[in-house]
Amino acid sequence: MGERDDIVLDYPLPNPSALEASPEWARLRAECPAARIRLASGDEAVLLTRHEDVRAVLFDPRFQRQLDTAEAARISDDEEGGLFGGEVSSCPTAPCPPGPR
Repeated sequence: MGERDDIVLDYPLPNPSALEASPEWARLRAECPAARIRLASGDEAVLLTRHEDVRAVLFDPRFQRQLDTAEAARISDDEEGGLFGGEVSSCPTAPCPPGPR
């Protein structure tokens, strides 16, 4: 464990401009592929920064994607939790919008 293990970054990471990614992304990929972050709601989460790690988690059935549980991180500090806290997130059979033709 390193000296930076107790650091929790505020998320989203600040960008130098609307079209440039934060330099912090490159540092995290190199030094801290699983970074602790604090969402706008104040909840903490883990941010995976490497493609292979994200892919491994997405395909591993041990990781849940139930965003409407009490333990799920919220993206805002209101009672509903923002985008993933309302009725839409708990509707598992919502139809996909039609793709390009």
